[in-house]
Amino acid sequence: MRSELKNHANRLQQQPLKTLAAARAGDAPLEAAGWKISVARHFLDASAQASLLQHGAEAALVKAGEDLFGGAIVNPSEGRPALHWALRAPARLTGEAETIRQSVIPALEFAAKIRSGEIRTARGEAFTAVLHIGIGGSDFGPRLIADAFEDLAHPAIKLRFAANVDPYDLDRAMAGLDPASTLVIGVSKSFGTEETLYNLGRARAWLEEKLDDDAARHLALVTANPEKAKAWLGGHDAYTFDMPISVGGRFSLWSAASLACMIYLGPGAFRKILNGANEMDEHVRTAPLESNAAMRLALLDFWNTSIREKPMRVLLAYANRLRMLPTYLQQLEMESNGKSVDSAGNYVAPPTAPALWGGEGSVGQHSYHQWLHQGSQDVPCEFILAPDYDRDSDGLDAL
Repeated sequence: MRSELKNHANRLQQQPLKTLAAARAGDAPLEAAGWKISVARHFLDASAQASLLQHGAEAALVKAGEDLFGGAIVNPSEGRPALHWALRAPARLTGEAETIRQSVIPALEFAAKIRSGEIRTARGEAFTAVLHIGIGGSDFGPRLIADAFEDLAHPAIKLRFAANVDPYDLDRAMAGLDPASTLVIGVSKSFGTEETLYNLGRARAWLEEKLDDDAARHLALVTANPEKAKAWLGGHDAYTFDMPISVGGRFSLWSAASLACMIYLGPGAFRKILNGANEMDEHVRTAPLESNAAMRLALLDFWNTSIREKPMRVLLAYANRLRMLPTYLQQLEMESNGKSVDSAGNYVAPPTAPALWGGEGSVGQHSYHQWLHQGSQDVPCEFILAPDYDRDSDGLDAL
């Protein structure tokens, strides 16, 4: 099948993209969870698309989805399922998946108590700031959510992030904050991440300088290794929350790892985010291959990278709310995909998955878009538009 797809790619490369796109302009877009996705502007025609779908069927993409949502071992190197989807499930599940689903509830309840004032500072006052410390998957996801929905934030709560081991990152995050009214949240699945422990140690010292033994009452730790966290606390009690071992760090934004966002935006807003994600889960779980948005987009990546040998994909977010989406997806995809060996350790002939980069669409038009439009490389680009229709109409028309 790969050789057949290569033949299609060679044939279509001789045709202008404009001509191919015009021929497919009438194709109905994919629809999923409120999104409409046009895949018409690619080096594909009906024949090549049929072969690509056949390849997806032969590669058992639908079976892979069933295994994921069925709790099968899909992480063979660690012998575990990948149950991040259970965090988003609205109804009771069974077995380990239900344990995963339940794990986010204490964080949501804690957030509600912080916002209502039921849980207060060591001095009996309301918390007015949250400092989130994590890195990688424990940082990018919460940053994305907090930035995207900043207009829903509690007006009396500031939210800051620190990830870099460079001391200035934490210095900048703590600037202007009072330790007596700040909750420090540390997120590390292993509780062994060097950068996170460094920043957490400095933040704890900052709290202790003002609060002494009460500093632990201003600490919340999210981890899959509570014993390590307990040892780090040195006998003091702090708020602790579970990050399930079957949830990869890069998917942890749906878990208690986003405790800072639950406090900042409110548990109600965060539940809506979980419900929206569950709606997409249901689409991926039930839609047939030909109309399954996630599987079709995965096949496009395979087509452009492994068949057409285009090493990059550019994500252009024409929505200020989603300006951090390319950064988040870089970590999500490039920490996982594009390896030189398969899940059994066998060498895979490159190229596999693309390098992902991009940014805010309108801003990029005055930067690297010139290279994309006028440069010598053929680079697949993904345009995302998610306008707030109740905002200024002239700006929306310009988008």
